[in-house]
Amino acid sequence: MNTRGVGRGPGTQGGAALVVVLLLLLTIILIGVSALRTDSMENRMVGIDHDRALAFQSAGAALQDAEHLLDTAPPPDSAYRASCAGGLCLPSSTTAPIWETDTWKNGDSIVYGSRTGATALSGVPAPHFLIERLPRVVTNSESLVSSGQYGDTPRGVQLYRISARGWGPGGGSWVEVQTIYRPYG
Repeated sequence: MNTRGVGRGPGTQGGAALVVVLLLLLTIILIGVSALRTDSMENRMVGIDHDRALAFQSAGAALQDAEHLLDTAPPPDSAYRASCAGGLCLPSSTTAPIWETDTWKNGDSIVYGSRTGATALSGVPAPHFLIERLPRVVTNSESLVSSGQYGDTPRGVQLYRISARGWGPGGGSWVEVQTIYRPYG
């Protein structure tokens, strides 16, 4: 009897190579899918950063527009209201500051360029700003002291708080900036 033909011979592998190759292929596919997801997330993050940078530039342009308005054609003191109508405000001591409310696009703010003729920014919605006339500040031994008066106090320095909001290209991202400004003159 010949028993050489029974069992495994030197040329058979029994499918082990196939299993190893399939496991390696599955590992490579998982690494590739993970790399694609990471790349996609990084692209979204870059897009969000880009939108936010444009919103910041837009808000900065609105600050400069408001400063230009105060330097060249300042609104009269009588134009400022506690209700902040038209974006000219007196600070309120009883309610939340106007810039904390969501009234930026409904007429309670000034649109960039609407009073100065500045050209529109391309690719982003027009930024808006508010100007608050603060109480006059008098100098006293090289420090600033508020007079606490809104009337026609002849002495002292008039300061304004300018709040500006700019939006990114899609309108989903926005940036608010604020400054205290003393007009020239």
